[in-house]
Amino acid sequence: MCRQGRRRTFQELAHELGVTPRTVARDIQRLRHSGVPISVTPGRAGGAVLAAATEPLPLRLDVAEIAALISSLAAVGPTVSEPARSAMKMLVDALSPPDTRGPSGGSSNAPD
Repeated sequence: MCRQGRRRTFQELAHELGVTPRTVARDIQRLRHSGVPISVTPGRAGGAVLAAATEPLPLRLDVAEIAALISSLAAVGPTVSEPARSAMKMLVDALSPPDTRGPSGGSSNAPD
């Protein structure tokens, strides 16, 4: 799956994520049932693609929602990819007191 609309096979995703293609299939099924706009093409040349939005909508999360996302991301591995690392940093920054944030608004003690 990728935002640019290029279809990725389950095999490619499995290799990139270090899991089996069956795990990828189960995870994609769960995401689709949760409402994530993923298009799946079955068959040998099939794969999955994330429906591209021009720009994501801004989110407003409460403390419990942020904590739930941090917990989920920690279970998956907050440094498994650059987007995961960036998301974890933003979530931790959102919970950090303003006086501990760095000059760019980011926390100086967030996970790398």
